[in-house]
Amino acid sequence: MTSPAGALQMSVEITVPVELSLFEGYYQNGKNILYWITSSEMNNRGFEIERNDLREDGAYGSWITVGYVQGAGTSAEINRYNFSDDKITGAKYIYRLKQIDFDGTVSYSKRVNIQSELPYDFTLEQNYPNPFSTTTKIKFTIPTLGLGGTDEGLGGSAQGSGTIGTSGDVPVTLKLYDLLGREVATLVNETKSPGAYEVTLDLSGSLSGEISSGMYFYRLESGNNTITRKMIVIK
Repeated sequence: MTSPAGALQMSVEITVPVELSLFEGYYQNGKNILYWITSSEMNNRGFEIERNDLREDGAYGSWITVGYVQGAGTSAEINRYNFSDDKITGAKYIYRLKQIDFDGTVSYSKRVNIQSELPYDFTLEQNYPNPFSTTTKIKFTIPTLGLGGTDEGLGGSAQGSGTIGTSGDVPVTLKLYDLLGREVATLVNETKSPGAYEVTLDLSGSLSGEISSGMYFYRLESGNNTITRKMIVIK
């Protein structure tokens, strides 16, 4: 192209392989959730998710790859991605995306800090609502570090024994008992990572004929820790 003054001018269009319009992260139910949006992509093979520890002094160590999400290749449309990191054992982490082209070219996103609200106590909350007729919710936490909680027991009150502290999954059971100490239902029987959880007890299904009006106990166990609380069913 020639300008009015006779000088030669050239227009060069620079194409960005991936245009990242959003990259965010948050903690939820024992996991760090990453969410990002691209406005356009060109030759995008995918994203490696990298994580680093954020220490109290502000320093951090080596980046490690904790996951991979396939890209959209070449796309002029908006694409949404997410990744869940459930292998967290600390409280603060830094994440970044390592975007990889099909030719091996890489680029890095901005960093996202996440404060993981991992509990430090072994707890079992009072079910809500209580009393109830059909459904009630029970909340509990599995800690990274903690001591035994209060155990109301099947016949009185006592302190939960032992300690629990974990950097990985631990066996957890949550069971329902009648006044005679007979097991009525198993609500949880699996390994769980440190975090906060909520279970719904629904008496409208298969348990409708097993549970009548009256007082029951629900007991949470993990390792040497046990907490038992009371609930009342009204039908």
